[in-house]
Amino acid sequence: MSTPPVLQVPPAEPNSEEGPTIYRLGEDVELTEDQEEIDVSYLRVGKLENLEKCRKLKSLKLIANEIKKIEGLEECKDLQHLELYQNHIRIMENLNHLVNLRVIDLSFNKIRKIEGISNLVNLEKLYLSNNKITTMEDIPYLPNLVLLELGSNKIRKIENLHNLPKLEELWIGRNKIESLECDEVPESLKIVSMSSNRVTSWAVPEGQHSILESKNIEQLHLAHNQMPTLAADSVVLAQLPKLWELDLAGNVMTTVPPLPPSIVELWMNDNSVENLTAVCEALKKLPKLATVYLERNPCQTDAPPLYRSQILVACPNLHQLDATELGAEPKWTHQDTSHSILKHRN
Repeated sequence: MSTPPVLQVPPAEPNSEEGPTIYRLGEDVELTEDQEEIDVSYLRVGKLENLEKCRKLKSLKLIANEIKKIEGLEECKDLQHLELYQNHIRIMENLNHLVNLRVIDLSFNKIRKIEGISNLVNLEKLYLSNNKITTMEDIPYLPNLVLLELGSNKIRKIENLHNLPKLEELWIGRNKIESLECDEVPESLKIVSMSSNRVTSWAVPEGQHSILESKNIEQLHLAHNQMPTLAADSVVLAQLPKLWELDLAGNVMTTVPPLPPSIVELWMNDNSVENLTAVCEALKKLPKLATVYLERNPCQTDAPPLYRSQILVACPNLHQLDATELGAEPKWTHQDTSHSILKHRN
């Protein structure tokens, strides 16, 4: 059986005499009836057009072009993957008939509102980072969505998660969120990334839900907020039995918080942790710990040699201390070795 044709076009050379050339699909870029995938990036394509013949199209990638509007996809009903990353799109429109879509990436555009996707019941991944979205209140019921990327927008509140019953990954860093409060937490939630927001408290108003209520959370990123110290008897983090990666860097914490024994990787650099003895006692309770970052805390800057030696005594199986890889191979690892605080893109 022959491989379906894939159209890939290299970056275009700018026309220095007449200005940049705008290319057209179906004219400058050849389209055929048998195409299942189109990948035309960095070519200054100005419009989605002439796609009527591409009825077998399953994947359309037009990254870093000059597209201003989502259109011309009426006959592309088998489309499963749509990537219009880094264009000039302002409105999410003309998508609702594409019920086979599983992945949409509209990152780095000019979108202000989540809309026009209420019929996309098969959608699994939605990337909308680096837009101008101010609210999550318009998220429709998407029964199969597992990943939502809303980083680098202008969102102030986590809401409407009850419309995402299968959500596993929420990436919402670099917004204006001030609280861990949310309307409801899907039990399926595994990754919460909220770094670089404005959160100043672990508590939420009485009667409200916290995003940390899901007992299935495995990775939690809360770096560069204003997270305060947790009390010695706090269970906010200790009650997360599957948590293995925790990023609390760049906050205002003075002690290592009570943590579950499942922790494998811990980032707490750039806080205000002082008591090295207390740090070592806390780390001794983490038998799976392989990586720890505590640099630029007073416990490290006040006596670097003592800091290193005492941490290694407390954690003899440690694989990495701050930026230094140690000789021992990690005794414990986690099945997810591809994690990153940055966005995953498929």
